[in-house]
Amino acid sequence: MPYITPHRHTQFGIAAFVLWLAAAHLCPGDTTIVESVSMPPDSYSKTHDTFVPIPAPKTARANSEWFACEPSERWGTWIGDGKAEFYLDTIKENGETFKACRTRINKETEAYTRGCFTKLLIDTPQGYVYRVHTHYKASGGAKTISLRPIFRPPVGDPTYSGRSMPLSTEWTTYRTPWLAPPAADCKMDVEVLYGQLNPGDDHLDCWFRAFQVERIPVTLRHPADNATLQTRSPVFSWDVARVDLLQVSTSPDFPDAATRTVTRDMIPVAAWRFDEPFEIGTYYWRIGFNGGDGTFWIGPNRFELTPLPEGQWGFDFGPKTSPVDPDAHGIDESGLPHLSGDGALRGYSEPDALYRRFEFRDDKTTWRGDGGKTYYYNRKLTLNAAITRDFIEGEGPHRFTVDVADGAYRVLIISGHPNESTVGSARVYEFEARTNRDTQRFRKTWPMQLHEIWQFRATAVDGKLTVDFVPTAGDDKWVVNGLLIQTEAFARTPAGKRTRRRWHELVYTAPPAIMDGIDPDWRSVFAATQSNPTAPFNDNWAFTKAPPATPTATEKERGFILYSRTTKHPLHPVIVPRADERIDRLQAVGSRTEPVQLTFSLWGIRDLYHVRAVLHELRGPNGATIDTSAVRIRSIFTRTNTVSFESARDWDAILMPPHELDIDAQHTQQYLVTADIPADAAAGTYAGTIVITEDSHEIHRLPIELQVTPFDLAPSDFLFALSASDRWDEHGEDSDAVRDLLRMGKRASFGSLSSHGSTTIEFSGSIGNTKGNGTLEPKLDGIRKRIHDFRDAGGVCDFAFVAIGWGTSQAMLRAWAPEEAPKHKGKRIQKVIQLTDTFKTEFPKWLRKVDDCIRAEGIRRVVYSIHDEPHSEPETSFVRDVGILIRQHTESEVYVNTMNGQYMQYLAASEALDGAPVATMWWTYGGISEAQKEALFKRGVRFLGSIGGRQFEREGLGFLAWRRRQYGGIDWTFGSYYASAASNSDGPDWGGDASQIIPSVPPIDRYRWELIQQGVYDFRYIRTLEQAIAAAKASGDARKMDAAGNAQAMLDGYWQQIDPLSRNMGNVDPIIARREIIKAITQLQ
Repeated sequence: MPYITPHRHTQFGIAAFVLWLAAAHLCPGDTTIVESVSMPPDSYSKTHDTFVPIPAPKTARANSEWFACEPSERWGTWIGDGKAEFYLDTIKENGETFKACRTRINKETEAYTRGCFTKLLIDTPQGYVYRVHTHYKASGGAKTISLRPIFRPPVGDPTYSGRSMPLSTEWTTYRTPWLAPPAADCKMDVEVLYGQLNPGDDHLDCWFRAFQVERIPVTLRHPADNATLQTRSPVFSWDVARVDLLQVSTSPDFPDAATRTVTRDMIPVAAWRFDEPFEIGTYYWRIGFNGGDGTFWIGPNRFELTPLPEGQWGFDFGPKTSPVDPDAHGIDESGLPHLSGDGALRGYSEPDALYRRFEFRDDKTTWRGDGGKTYYYNRKLTLNAAITRDFIEGEGPHRFTVDVADGAYRVLIISGHPNESTVGSARVYEFEARTNRDTQRFRKTWPMQLHEIWQFRATAVDGKLTVDFVPTAGDDKWVVNGLLIQTEAFARTPAGKRTRRRWHELVYTAPPAIMDGIDPDWRSVFAATQSNPTAPFNDNWAFTKAPPATPTATEKERGFILYSRTTKHPLHPVIVPRADERIDRLQAVGSRTEPVQLTFSLWGIRDLYHVRAVLHELRGPNGATIDTSAVRIRSIFTRTNTVSFESARDWDAILMPPHELDIDAQHTQQYLVTADIPADAAAGTYAGTIVITEDSHEIHRLPIELQVTPFDLAPSDFLFALSASDRWDEHGEDSDAVRDLLRMGKRASFGSLSSHGSTTIEFSGSIGNTKGNGTLEPKLDGIRKRIHDFRDAGGVCDFAFVAIGWGTSQAMLRAWAPEEAPKHKGKRIQKVIQLTDTFKTEFPKWLRKVDDCIRAEGIRRVVYSIHDEPHSEPETSFVRDVGILIRQHTESEVYVNTMNGQYMQYLAASEALDGAPVATMWWTYGGISEAQKEALFKRGVRFLGSIGGRQFEREGLGFLAWRRRQYGGIDWTFGSYYASAASNSDGPDWGGDASQIIPSVPPIDRYRWELIQQGVYDFRYIRTLEQAIAAAKASGDARKMDAAGNAQAMLDGYWQQIDPLSRNMGNVDPIIARREIIKAITQLQ
């Protein structure tokens, strides 16, 4: 529909009737468009509307104020690219008549489309937090609309926060997280953005009713008023806002001499913990906002600090000059009076410049005026924890001794490095911590920051408790940050539990006090998952609490409800089981070499202590067995996701190796059972028992049945590459013992890649170059060694993925086209590069050496990636020209990580690229239409894609990859990284949202890594069924041919339901679909 000036249609006009037909999918039942006004597409800068006060809803929280802006022609519109239509509609529905603003983007549009509408302003004085509500419905492309509150200060650039809104064909209420203005005298502008809607996407059609702004005064969260705390280092947190002043005083009048003050430049988020401990006593705290009329104060809250009860001893290891945790005793390099041994003790600490301050970077995509933050993961989560910032390193065996009463105790130990700045210390090591009841191994095979925390038991005898630190590999070193001892009785008290949680929070997750400041609603959102266990992670969950299961007499006696919920997402501890989720056994089906996964959960009716789950035998037909060593039972440890400091409404999980743990009453503990079916396993049903114990006493037996299929899975023939960069020089400064540890870690990471379905050896940053005779020479020995290392770890190399990244291309230009090299600036190319004759001569020589070396190792397919995400003409032309050279001089393929359709078509335009895979990372077909996709496919172009992204890990390499006709999936997020232990090195932050493993030995997997693995096997099952269908059709057997027709119809149904661009799976549940596919394959045998 072309753009036209505003005009009106009556209900009975032809144009209105056409609009009514077009909107039928949004207007079910008695919905009618009474009147429609076309709005110009460029009024955003010319007009705006404002909010007016309205009464607060009955369900609103106390002290909240509400404002609304009804749809009108004053709502602005803007189109950045492509075509869109805007209307102000009067709608009659279910007896109600109301106005709504509508945005439509036709499916037939041939341009990448983005833009926004509304410019709705409201004053936002400081001292309040705000969120926006809207009532809307929308259909079409996914992740194409987002509600964005924008804060516009009087001086400086605006800051904003965008959040995608789920599509819904019914009227739905959506609300943003709580936000706060970054400065005084801001105005908040509410916008709706539509973007990333490419040609070939489904159309976008959405209606918005009034926007409402809710605001409440900032609340002091922790410590609460009149709270009593048993710590000398409390966390102070408040609602969302960055404040100008935080004050804590022994007097409610806050005199300078008795007051601690922290200023805005030191406070990165709505939380703070002081380095210096507080004395036992009574305190008052408040926060302040500076304005033209002086400081506006909120508070004070009164709180009291009291001593911890007896039964606990904490020890903070570090140099004499380093701060000591206020609830612990310091252990410095003298070791006195607790450490004894013959070897040297050394203390190391993170420098104050890194430890004490958050570093801000300029990032206008956040709602905070100071932008984002560069941080190490442990400080992000713990706000400067004294325990994890430093450590003691010991040479040789040492014994830690403390005088305590005889009896049973718990010991917690934290071991690790705060960052790479501690050069000279043992950056890789292995040692055992031994008590007279338990042994725990600490193994660090990666030279970067990371901490481990483990709990084990001990018994004090003759008034002494001892813990031995015994090096078992590496350079005879051990490393300890902190050690916590609790009597078993104290460990079971609320105070004991709080302390252990705090120590775990130092390593793994964010303290609740900090999360309360970041997102006041996080607890209710997590609890809401009870009503919708398969809902994606977003802010639109229904807040209806599902009816919980009522414990039976048997369940009360054993202390827990046993249940199971989908393996698609990890369960947060606050989730409550439903009555229909109870289980009395675990059942699964799988094929040889497949890692079959099942989950079960325990919901504590009472507190449970020292719980362990162990598999006892797995027996099959005719005496066949699957060894219990092939079955892993790992506890799922959830970590709240607070990466953006904007919302705590998400979590991920890590899979902890088998160990004893406690389960709190009214909380869930989930377990993942992974059975690696041996290649020689006989078909049939295998049965066994998982024995659950508490305090070493059996409390339940859970039967498990595993059916092994009579067929073998087809190879995936799927390029699955994840970056596991290896910049470690084995001939560097490291000792032989350290090299052995590094090799162990490298082998473990390669083994994890292989066991999770990757048959691709990846060379991102791994093909070094040496200068010789005025040119570059690839380090072929390094290529061969990486291949051999991958195979030695059990890997199968069907593909090689070679990344010619920014650094490599810069080096090539400097060597072969020095006059063109200045055009290549860092990670961007500023001007079109003309490849010189020397480049066109020398690059093929370099390429042939690399290609021949890889193929000589028996790898049949080689794929070259050129740069990453070319964004402009200079970059895309360089990528195209280098890609043409690769195609001309090798039989290999070219991968291009394009960002949108015009680049993809540009790169594919040359006849020299015929048959070369051209791909996109973020949006699977690079924004091309279905017809264009088919044309490229016929030319031999094949598609790679991402692994799917959060929420779609399994689907991304499974059903979505199949539907997108991908021949591979790729990502840069594996998390493995090995470098010299003797020098500084960069390394990934495993706490980030994307990494797959904590690179321990064996690796500690993140839950999403197991979902990716299941996606690979979904893909293999589909391939197996397709081959079985083809064989059945060719067999001439009427029964098989009939079964093949049914199986093909089932696959066709999946194909029709799945939208590859929006990632809408329709009614296709991968778990159920795999069972149906297994049944269909069996019928075709």
